[in-house]
Amino acid sequence: MTDFGSEGAAGGGGWPRIAEGTRVDVRSSFDGRWSGGFLIVDAELRGSELHYRLQRVSDGRVLPGLQSEADVMPSAPAS
Repeated sequence: MTDFGSEGAAGGGGWPRIAEGTRVDVRSSFDGRWSGGFLIVDAELRGSELHYRLQRVSDGRVLPGLQSEADVMPSAPAS
């Protein structure tokens, strides 16, 4: 894990960094739709942009590659 400061530290785009273990939605690069069911595993700073490594909740698999912070947002709380 790379330490970029506290959970509230700004990411490369100025957004607050999402804490590891947070459930998130991810924007599809194919159709632009948001899909839920992922967790933040790690964060990496590449240049000036923060990227996240994700784990799929359904099977626990850590996905290959990284997602840009612009394509990741915290999931809405379950009601």
